[in-house]
Amino acid sequence: MQRAVDANELDPRRLSNSLKLLNEQERNAETLVDKHRRKKDCGKYYKKLMAARLDERSRY
Repeated sequence: MQRAVDANELDPRRLSNSLKLLNEQERNAETLVDKHRRKKDCGKYYKKLMAARLDERSRY
């Protein structure tokens, strides 16, 4: 697809829309277990990130 954009055969906006649709299809195809796991992993990531920020602030 990127080659088509570079060759002016495909509008960059259409490429962006196509990629968004592919992501949406992936999310819609997820099972409930996959969704739960993804959300849980995201929560763990943010919790770890906030803990690191608080730890960094407490050093000063």
